[in-house]
Amino acid sequence: MATDRKDLDNLIYVSPRSWDRVAVDDANFAYESSRAKARFAHLMKAEDYKSLIDNQADDIEWIGHWAREFNAANYDVKDTVIDTLTKGYSDNDRLLIELCGGEKEDFAKMFILKNDYHNAKVIAKNFLLGQLNAQDAKRVLRVNESLFQEAANVEIESLVQWVLSYLNKDKSNSVLPDLHEKYFSMALERLLEEDAKTNEIDLAAVDINLDKAYYLHFLELAAEDKHKGYRDLLLDYISIQSDSSNLQSFYRCKKRKLTLEEFKRQFVAAGRIEFTDFAEKYQLDDEKINLGLKFNAKGSLVDSLLNLAESSSITEFLNEFTQVRDNLLIRLADKAEGLIYGAEVLFALWQANRVEITNLQLIHAAHQLGRSEEMTAKRLRDIYGGQLRV
Repeated sequence: MATDRKDLDNLIYVSPRSWDRVAVDDANFAYESSRAKARFAHLMKAEDYKSLIDNQADDIEWIGHWAREFNAANYDVKDTVIDTLTKGYSDNDRLLIELCGGEKEDFAKMFILKNDYHNAKVIAKNFLLGQLNAQDAKRVLRVNESLFQEAANVEIESLVQWVLSYLNKDKSNSVLPDLHEKYFSMALERLLEEDAKTNEIDLAAVDINLDKAYYLHFLELAAEDKHKGYRDLLLDYISIQSDSSNLQSFYRCKKRKLTLEEFKRQFVAAGRIEFTDFAEKYQLDDEKINLGLKFNAKGSLVDSLLNLAESSSITEFLNEFTQVRDNLLIRLADKAEGLIYGAEVLFALWQANRVEITNLQLIHAAHQLGRSEEMTAKRLRDIYGGQLRV
């Protein structure tokens, strides 16, 4: 069982990678990626975004058009704009599963895994708030229907029953895949131990423990031989998320003047920047983030985050953080440009669709708040195939 990134590197003999890694064609995904390529034509271009920002009155009409183009089967004219776009993430996950088909479903499952952990968080938080018990499975499904991610590897009803049983100290309910049970158990056991020590409701602990389990679960899956052909993509993807999460936690903890021990509690050992690198810098006191935070990450996927950190105050950094992280992920998707076929093409479409949904949400919110066109454009994420310039 992998407990951190070093374990995984030793397990699969990974050599150090950098942003210079080149994606290559993979004939094993020829059929699946050819189906995906037809979908790239539907992605919005920079001029589409500019038109939408300039013409606020067309906001709802345009987003309805987008929904019909994206997945007409799941589009309901009665939905609000927010409902439509929120559904878009699940529609995009289902599209990835559909494009992969039965033979390549293991690839899709890697990117859907996070939804299982999201759903487990919803259930665990309801339990800690005393809103349900082991007999309340149907109720939690009904009350939290809008919060669950429907596209998941584990059926939601089965997950509800398992999590509730476990939190009620009944560990005989084995309905989950082995690795899900292993890592869910690890996270919930820690949660129960912390709850017993403090006797206080700590919803943040749910996120911390299940996030840690998610990253380790992902790493152990990535080490399996069936993922060998596209393992570098998986590790780049999880590195961006893990290093980004740790950088954000680092600066948030410093701003709140929390102890190094509290940062360590939040640290996820699945990226390239190690805890010792953070610990060396943690005691430095400077409102500016120019702390020499190059660590051992030179040439890695977190360079953009480090550059932002060095030029921003802590507050500015946290405000801009998610935008930079999303831009790193789309840069990873850009590696598929020029490929004829391969798993990276499927990832690129999936990530490009996610960015498109995020941008439409930002535009709609900006219209509702009356923000200027300049401010709206500044907040948008880069799009597939190059930076978004509106």
